[in-house]
Amino acid sequence: MKNNLDRKEVEVKPKYPQIVVDLTGYGDHVFATLGKVANALADNGVSQPECRQFCREAATHDFAKLLQVCKQWVTVIEEEEKAQGEKRKEGISLCITGVRSRRR
Repeated sequence: MKNNLDRKEVEVKPKYPQIVVDLTGYGDHVFATLGKVANALADNGVSQPECRQFCREAATHDFAKLLQVCKQWVTVIEEEEKAQGEKRKEGISLCITGVRSRRR
């Protein structure tokens, strides 16, 4: 009997959800991504021992694993999410423009 949990992605709430890190443009750059998240933790008052713990957990050459660990610690914005947000804003802008043009 197969476990259905193996097929589903379980979304975990990050340890520090109020810290939002935009990784747009970082691609698969492991060390740049690790540094960006570690700096965000430190800049937002997370203790040095906690920052070191994040670095120990995230230190890997596998970008997929690093990204997974980052999402366990902070709220991560990726390129796809940012593009979807911009499309939503564009759609709202078009709706507003269309409404204004109908008024006389």
